[in-house]
Amino acid sequence: MTKHKSADDLWLIIRDQKTGVEKVYDLTDYVEEHPGGMAIMYNAGGDATKGFHGPQHPDTVHELVKEYYIGTIKD
Repeated sequence: MTKHKSADDLWLIIRDQKTGVEKVYDLTDYVEEHPGGMAIMYNAGGDATKGFHGPQHPDTVHELVKEYYIGTIKD
């Protein structure tokens, strides 16, 4: 993705660890709520899989992002 890299237009790709599917999330409305502050911007517009599945996130984050899901990456 070359777009969706700002706090007012933030998309992230997160690979599902069970299925391997790369899912896209529009987290624009969540940026200001993110407990980690602007760390959510580290991979803005790209693959945030590694950070998302890091030890700083509780298991509940997987449920939280479901409401921001907008699609999958196709080869």
